Amino acid sequence: MNAIIPEGEERKRLFDQQAEKMPAFAEYQAKTTREIPVIVIPRP
Repeated sequence: MNAIIPEGEERKRLFDQQAEKMPAFAEYQAKTTREIPVIVIPRP
């Protein structure tokens, strides 16, 4: 299995999608200066 680490607009789109489902993601991002990584594991 190969993980994909999206960047730029794709990362933002996926992060925002997850934060919409789980607001704690956005809350945590607001409390830190680092960018929280997004990792995609494609289904086989």
